[in-house]
Amino acid sequence: MPGSLSLTGKNNLVLYTRSDTNLDFADIPSLLAAGHKIGLVSDYYYGEEIDALYGSTPQAFVSAQIAELNLARLLDEEISAALEDSYVATAMLRRKGLDREITAHSLRLPASDVHLMLSKASISEAQLIELNSAINRLKHNGRLALVLQQYSAVSPAE
Repeated sequence: MPGSLSLTGKNNLVLYTRSDTNLDFADIPSLLAAGHKIGLVSDYYYGEEIDALYGSTPQAFVSAQIAELNLARLLDEEISAALEDSYVATAMLRRKGLDREITAHSLRLPASDVHLMLSKASISEAQLIELNSAINRLKHNGRLALVLQQYSAVSPAE
């Protein structure tokens, strides 16, 4: 449909920990109640649960300007875990060679919709139609799923 973009997806926020630790908690409130700290990226929205936990226990969270800082803090044991999108984290860990030292934990937040926003000032209607067409081709021939799978530590369906 002209005027809107057809790319949709889910944001899979996963808790990442050092591979040599065993944080066996059923949920994030239990992890925080045990005195553990979680790294977040400043100005990201992690959903209602994290918003509420941050409001009641801000000292349990450590903010970073960029996600890479949370990886360093995790390795330096300044934080016990970091919340990050699974695609972003997988790409960062591979790029930095840390995928054996930091791993995805079983705790994750409920998936939420991701939207790509474009300014009408930066893209013409013809370009939007072309972009939608390219995305639809990638969806239908399965290549989009293959690309996403390469950058996912967890299945998007989880």
